[in-house]
Amino acid sequence: MSRRIRICLAIIVGGGLILTGIFRTKTYRECRIIMGTVCEMSVHYRGKLPRDAIERAFNVIYTIDSLESRFLPESDVSRINRYEDFTPSIHTLRIVKEAIRIGDITGGAFDITCGPLMEVWKDFKEEVHPDKELIKRVRQLVDFRMIDTTEGMIRIRKDMKIDLSGLAKGYACDLSVETLKQSGLRAGFVNCGGDIKTFGDRMFNIGIRHPREEGIVYTLGVTDESIVTSGDYESYFESEGKRYHHVIDPSTGYPTDGCISVTIVAKDAMFADGLSTGIMVMGIKRGDSLLHTLDGIRGLFFDLMEDSLVVAGNLLEELSP
Repeated sequence: MSRRIRICLAIIVGGGLILTGIFRTKTYRECRIIMGTVCEMSVHYRGKLPRDAIERAFNVIYTIDSLESRFLPESDVSRINRYEDFTPSIHTLRIVKEAIRIGDITGGAFDITCGPLMEVWKDFKEEVHPDKELIKRVRQLVDFRMIDTTEGMIRIRKDMKIDLSGLAKGYACDLSVETLKQSGLRAGFVNCGGDIKTFGDRMFNIGIRHPREEGIVYTLGVTDESIVTSGDYESYFESEGKRYHHVIDPSTGYPTDGCISVTIVAKDAMFADGLSTGIMVMGIKRGDSLLHTLDGIRGLFFDLMEDSLVVAGNLLEELSP
């Protein structure tokens, strides 16, 4: 549903270099362009440079991209959207089932069947808006509850389309971190275009950008958790004083006017990915109420009220300016 935005990163390794016996802990970092964004891996290691482990972890991200991109004709997503009868990858099935779960949790605010609405809005700019009747018709095609996942298949109704971009990067983070851990690496992080998953016992300081100004407004220490932000400031245009951006409200068919930015901290990056988008649609009041029902999940919400920035969420007490 939503294209994931970048979080400004400030990585500070507590204690600098750590000595254990005769081995010095070192850091290796590598970036590649995958999934239409910058994917970064940083790991702490001792001994031999972990190039093979990094390569395996990047290959995981390449695999997820090949399966879930709606721009690749032979991806699982493209085949589902062509209504082909085939057995999808276990990865695609996991993502779709998690999307349905998050859709239920958010009362439909997160909905991967928003594909047709995304298509309607993608070519429209400042002075040219989609026809209201077109949006009304297309909105009838949006309903994640109509996805059929029985017998290990994924079936949708004719004219429906799914878009897994609101979860795929988070899932790629989760899976690539597991690969790094299985290779014996004990600490580090993976950042796929702003979906960040840390692992191990090191704390990483993550900078959260101001949603309306340049620079970082808060810093949060994260250890062995994921942090994901959705916002309206990465891809948008303004017309007649209103901001039109890439996060679509399934209930209206228009870009959401709830929160302007939502940051979620959770164990799993895929869940944080979908929840941040869902709460951005829901708005601060409903989103904050939902957050209090979810164990171990923390959030930070930004909104504008009469040109004043409003900040809320149970992450506030953990933040540093």
